[in-house]
Amino acid sequence: MPLDAAFVGDDEFIYRRIPVSTGWYDPAAAEPASPRAFQPHPENDPEGLSVSRAKSEEHPDFPSLGEASLGPSRHGYFVAVLRVGDLRQRGIDVVADPLEENPGHALIPDLTSGNRNSAGTWELMSILADELTLRVEGPFHVADESPTD
Repeated sequence: MPLDAAFVGDDEFIYRRIPVSTGWYDPAAAEPASPRAFQPHPENDPEGLSVSRAKSEEHPDFPSLGEASLGPSRHGYFVAVLRVGDLRQRGIDVVADPLEENPGHALIPDLTSGNRNSAGTWELMSILADELTLRVEGPFHVADESPTD
């Protein structure tokens, strides 16, 4: 039986797109993504940092990794993969925020447009990048006909 889509389970994975054009992740470097990859957008994240919940047996309508990589950047995206339970163990919540075009859309409400430059936000961004990102996939390019999962 499918789980309630409004509840974000600790065992779920989430995706955060990282635009290739920013240089916030270098797959050739032995370093994690830049904390800036988790900085809220100055206008588009008023309620929280935008992420996507991963497709699963419980949530087959949520985006796959390839689908999560799609966006407006001409240069494509990397995709950071994180586990919700790991975030919650560090006191960082993830809440459902389904959109018509992405029923798996979710938010990290502690990171918003309004607090994007505060010391606390920079600390959380660093934790997400340095400690909680399981891996970064990609790059996925707009020209890719069907990004792999």
